[in-house]
Amino acid sequence: MVDSSVLVSKLIGALIIFGSFTVKIPLIRNCIEAKSTEGLAESSLVSEILSLTISVCYNILGGIPISTWGEYISVLAQNFVLLGCIWYYGQQPAVDTLKKSVIYFGIIFALMALLPASLRFIMPVMGMIISWSGHIPQV
Repeated sequence: MVDSSVLVSKLIGALIIFGSFTVKIPLIRNCIEAKSTEGLAESSLVSEILSLTISVCYNILGGIPISTWGEYISVLAQNFVLLGCIWYYGQQPAVDTLKKSVIYFGIIFALMALLPASLRFIMPVMGMIISWSGHIPQV
């Protein structure tokens, strides 16, 4: 027999993940309709992307059930769409976009493959510091 508290926990986790797919949709829609990302800070989005990426990598490497952190993936995807809007509407040169993408995937590789297991405990702290530093320009 399935423990009801485990079932409720899994259901709540699934609902949170499902609900997270709508977090930034209104903002994405507004940017596309206005054909502008005025008011959005690229540095804030990049820091949130890096922070969420570190969290996703940490949870994958730690074998933590996706039902406890799966919303990070959908918010991360929505942030990528917003960042793409910033780059597109800001008419950023493709070379700059490519450089930034290579750096991003380099960070993922370093976290997933090169960071020793004994140092993984610093990943959540790195994510918090990066997240906080990205919101400084908004203040």
